[in-house]
Amino acid sequence: MTVAPMPSLRSQLCAPTPDGLLLEVLPADEGDCLLLSCRRGAEVHHVLVDGGTPATAPRLAKRLAELPGGRIELLVVTHVDADHIGGMVRLLSDPAFKLEIGEVWFNGYRHLPGHAPRPRGFRDGENLVDILTGGSGGRALAWNEAFGGGAAVRDEGEAFSPPEVQFNWGLRLTVLSPTPDRLEALGRDWQKYLDALHRAEHSRQTPQPRVARARGEDLEAMAMTPSRDDTARPNGSSIALLAEFGGRSMVLAGDAHPDVMAAAFSRLAQLRGHGVDVPFPIDVFKLPHHGSQANVTTALLATVKAAHYVFSTSGARFRHPDQAAVARVITRGGPDHTLWFNYANSRTSRWDKADWKARHGYQTRYPDEAGRGVSLFLPASE
Repeated sequence: MTVAPMPSLRSQLCAPTPDGLLLEVLPADEGDCLLLSCRRGAEVHHVLVDGGTPATAPRLAKRLAELPGGRIELLVVTHVDADHIGGMVRLLSDPAFKLEIGEVWFNGYRHLPGHAPRPRGFRDGENLVDILTGGSGGRALAWNEAFGGGAAVRDEGEAFSPPEVQFNWGLRLTVLSPTPDRLEALGRDWQKYLDALHRAEHSRQTPQPRVARARGEDLEAMAMTPSRDDTARPNGSSIALLAEFGGRSMVLAGDAHPDVMAAAFSRLAQLRGHGVDVPFPIDVFKLPHHGSQANVTTALLATVKAAHYVFSTSGARFRHPDQAAVARVITRGGPDHTLWFNYANSRTSRWDKADWKARHGYQTRYPDEAGRGVSLFLPASE
């Protein structure tokens, strides 16, 4: 498999680019800001997933201004945490932002089970809703049109049949999260979470057991650190997607709960003919919740195997990625895999040890330049 640093604008314009799938993991502070580009021949189509923190917006706007064609086919806001939605609200509310947007996927209050639409916009998360519906000077945008205007959500249990959206230019997106119960749980405290957003409060983290930190060189001991699964309701409402193009596959997991993702992978492995109790194979896994040990669990990693695992976080606020999560990926992630970090700092560079890499068969990749993030290019295989 070929992977490459993010090409500069000059190289994109002056050199031929092969068909394939490019994921740019932009620097978004503690959050996510992901740009997916699908190239086939002379055509390139773009999908933007999340906008990071509000401070991410200027960097994101600069990158989007470089895109040829002036269009994003799809914009996805995974959930209402400030480090995912904040930059997007700021970007879309900027009158100078003129890119054409084909469609937006975002689960607002109107999409929560048992909750009717509110008469007003975003005292709820819905500064964004105001923008989507053309209020407050915003542009009216196609909102969850692929789902008939309803929620981007997948079924549970025996009824498991995840929605698949096929774009006529070749991308297929499968919704892996959320489930109806996770959306319903968010609805019970919707106003509380959105009031916290307006107060610029940061997302709450799931408390973990008090245990001695694993020290030294024992990655297996780190991986076995006891953890509580994530219970944060906004995280549980995350839209998580399997993206497939040109024979390549990526999972962009937002902050999704590990049990929801594990169930989706297990059922997909059966539906796609891989078998029962067989890990679902993908090329790239953008790990949930920035490498939190509450989300990157051994149970989750038993259901999926990737060639590349991506951590999106500066680590400055919540100390992500957790050492237990990284150790789990290293020891449970399968043979010959690569860890990608969109920031190079003391929390991420510690995993770039030659003896660990030789012993456990993994590689590490970091930004080539500060403030650029990382980029993975997968050449089309079909």
